[in-house]
Amino acid sequence: RHQSKLEETDAKINNKLEPALESQFSELCALKTLHQDGFDKVDAKLNESVTQVNEKLLNLSASHQEDLNKVGKKLDEHSGSLRDTAARLDDTSKKVSETLEPTLQRYHMELQE
Repeated sequence: RHQSKLEETDAKINNKLEPALESQFSELCALKTLHQDGFDKVDAKLNESVTQVNEKLLNLSASHQEDLNKVGKKLDEHSGSLRDTAARLDDTSKKVSETLEPTLQRYHMELQE
């Protein structure tokens, strides 16, 4: 009698429990695969987005570098122009002094006479 109970329990396990566990295991495997696919897609999308952002940053950086180079060139040109103007003003000032000083000295001498 004890033997028949064991056989009955064993039959229930084999006929009902094992197929249910196998079914659940299959479902869990499918779910795991589904989740992994989702993670892989998210990971791929994230990598794609990071790559796009990096490319945009590099392009932006290159563009700003071009702008900075243009501004630097303009500043150099402007500084050169200012130096040239300062040199011309200095020359003009010297010429005015050279011309006016003798005239002023003569004027003072004439006033003193």
